This record gives sequence, C-alpha cells and structure tokens, in this order.
Amino acid sequence: MKHSSTEEYEQAVYRMLADDLREAEVDGGRSPIKAASEVFRIFRDPMRTVVENSGLSLDSYLDFNADISSRIKRLVAGPPALRSRQFLALMDAGVLRIPFGPAPAIGPRQEPGLLDHDAARIGSTMLAHPYASDVDLVIRGHLEDPRIEGSASQLLGRLYEEGRISQLRYGAVSVGSIDLTPTGHPIALDGRPQERIWMFGVLTEGVRHFTHYLPSPRSRIRAFEEIGACVSEILQTEA
Repeated sequence: MKHSSTEEYEQAVYRMLADDLREAEVDGGRSPIKAASEVFRIFRDPMRTVVENSGLSLDSYLDFNADISSRIKRLVAGPPALRSRQFLALMDAGVLRIPFGPAPAIGPRQEPGLLDHDAARIGSTMLAHPYASDVDLVIRGHLEDPRIEGSASQLLGRLYEEGRISQLRYGAVSVGSIDLTPTGHPIALDGRPQERIWMFGVLTEGVRHFTHYLPSPRSRIRAFEEIGACVSEILQTEA
C-alpha cells in the first residue's frame, strides 16, 4: 500500500492503533475482533504438529517463517494495551513521530568530514511525496530469530565448534535453527542425539514454532510439559 505523504501515513497508523486499543479495552474481553484473533492461539498446537521438525518442504518452511508465522504472532500477541496508550499519548504530545512510512531506507548522512558513525540519513521508500531526514542515532528495534552459526553465546559457539550441536537442514540447505530430536535433544554433526543436553524456548525457534511467549498454566502449558518431561528423564537416568 502506497501512502501519499508523511501526514497521511501518520494518521493511518494512529487510527489503526486507536481502533485496536478500543477493541482491546472492551469490557470483559467481549470484542468479536479480539475473539477472532484468539482462534490463532487455540490452533497453535495443531499447526505445530504440521510445521515442526521438518514437516514442511523447504519452500513452505521459508514462506512460513518469513510471512505466515510473524503474522500469527502479531495477531495473537501484539503490544500490551498500556504501550498502545503510551504510544498514542506521545504522538498527541508531538514527542513521537513516524514520518518515513513503511520500509524506510537507511544510509550515511551526506555531510563531508562527519566522523559520527551512529549518525545516518533515513528516507522514505513508499510515500508518493518522499521524505528524508538526518538522525543522530539509529537503534535496532527488533529481535531476529536465533541462529547457531555466529551466535554471540560462548556456550553455543563452543558446542557448535565441537560439533555437538548442528543447524537444521533441508537437504544441503541450512536454515539457521538448531537441529533437535522431538524430545529436545540437540543433534550433533555426526547425526547422534546429545542425550545429556536439552534445549527449549526461543533458542529452538525454527525447528519448533511459537516459542516467543511467557508461559501461563491456563493456555500455554507446552513449556511446563516439556520441562517436566526433561526433569523426569534426568531423574530416571540418575536413578
């Protein structure tokens, strides 16, 4: 979708946030829109049985990770209502602006002799009337899915260098996520499960899916079940 100008884009985003906040604050959680979104949470486990542990073809896996999975996460979770209220209040006060539109381009500032490496020039790419501005600092505001190769974790780096963990692969193509057995044991480069190591949570995103959540006993019990199975296996082994 192409927006005509900075002002039109900011107004569209403001309306979208305000509309979403209004639905989130319906008394008793009786918003039909939010109830419809909740369907994706209910069907998350059935979806996992299809997409996890190399259940998809490579093309389908890449499409699911790049587009479908992120859309489901935004529908099911999204920002807390408090953050939306704060966001709108900052826009009302003129403190916060979003003038560049979707998918802005970032490049160096066009100032000869500038030594500040944090400074940059940001320009719109999808506005009918282009907008660009110099900024003093760019903060990376999103988290990428974890990758095993090149991980900043010294522990994971050593395990990977020693061949005790490996990347999930589709044939000859590695896709970044860690390769695991269905019971959470990483698979070494030689194909053997590492029976004394268990891995859960966000680190496993890719071979598993929808791991970016805070578990609660009522609706997200998978984390508790997996940790319980891990503890049981450890106790049985020690016994």
